[in-house]
Amino acid sequence: AIKQAAYLLPQSKSRSKSIACFQEEIKAIVQKRRDFEYGIKRIEKEKVDFLRYIQYELNLEQLKKKRMKRLGEKP
Repeated sequence: AIKQAAYLLPQSKSRSKSIACFQEEIKAIVQKRRDFEYGIKRIEKEKVDFLRYIQYELNLEQLKKKRMKRLGEKP
């Protein structure tokens, strides 16, 4: 997950602070995805569970594109 989310590394003067922020953000993303996965695998699934997961992933993709653009990288 860390390699896939390398684009989330924020620009900062302090590299160690940046890495710490990056690692915390990756942990939060992984935990959120895990929560969504548990939600859609449970017996009593609801349509809204799938829609929330899809919306989260779309928002994450938009964030990725914005950060890559800000850093001058191609998606």
